[in-house]
Amino acid sequence: MTCKNAILLLALSVVTQSTHADETRHYRYDAMQRLVGADYEGQGNIDYVYDNMGNRLVETQQTGIISDNVPPNPIELISPPDGAVDVDIAPIFSWKSATDPNTGDIVTYFLSLGKTTNPPLIASGNKSSYRLCLSPNTVYYWQINARDNHNAETLGPVWSFTTQPSEHDYCDLFESFEADNSFDALPWQFSQPTGSPNWMRSTATAYEGFVSATSPESLNNNQTAKMEIKLTTVSGDISFWFSVSSGRGDYLEFYIDGKLKKRWQGEIPWTKFSTSISVGSHIFSWRYKKDGGVTGGQDRAWVDAIVFPLPPDSVID
Repeated sequence: MTCKNAILLLALSVVTQSTHADETRHYRYDAMQRLVGADYEGQGNIDYVYDNMGNRLVETQQTGIISDNVPPNPIELISPPDGAVDVDIAPIFSWKSATDPNTGDIVTYFLSLGKTTNPPLIASGNKSSYRLCLSPNTVYYWQINARDNHNAETLGPVWSFTTQPSEHDYCDLFESFEADNSFDALPWQFSQPTGSPNWMRSTATAYEGFVSATSPESLNNNQTAKMEIKLTTVSGDISFWFSVSSGRGDYLEFYIDGKLKKRWQGEIPWTKFSTSISVGSHIFSWRYKKDGGVTGGQDRAWVDAIVFPLPPDSVID
């Protein structure tokens, strides 16, 4: 059942009388039989908002006299434009954050996307943008519904667009680190020694454009800084460009699912590396690892222009 239908069918309400004469409890459930609210007459209420997986997103408690609640204001579209054609198969879906007439209310967004005019729910949360991987040369329909923390919902219109043709039916997700929010737009994770910075965006050198990802330059001997990402891919190739300036025994290492695929040391100009991967969920990891020996060069590594083969109709972010 889609989120839209579930909210429209907030039909069940159970009323019980407590042992205290001045307290009547009203329990509210959605169409999936999840508790979405408990009203304590004369004392307050508790409201719950869930995501499409059944996880509780928001719990709100109010006491005293409860004023009338008003749903969030309508969503204003940013991209892709309604009716657009030749849309990239890995577009960013974005909209302006909805305002709510009730001060202090929290707004949760529900993104529905599909190939029919009644698209299914695919993502939910407080973010106002997602990057998705889509099928080429396909008409898509999408909708954003905004719900406040009292389960009052504003339904958005159903928009449509058409993706551009492509040589294959999967997305070559390209990570160039050019955007200011590159490390936030995809689910990057970092690990580094206490007190050391993590991998960062650098304008010192790049294979393509003006920015690359670089390891921290303040690592001590026998320390490692790691940059990794977990993604579900199709069967294909992952590729990236790298450059290294290190002493003997200090390496840039690349791992897939915890297994070392290749490592490099010394003075290496921008070089491409590619390897095949199977369909499924994988963890890709780049590590700059120092030994206890002599430091050489700039003592760091750079990575740029990563290409991941992602399946269509998947949420990248």
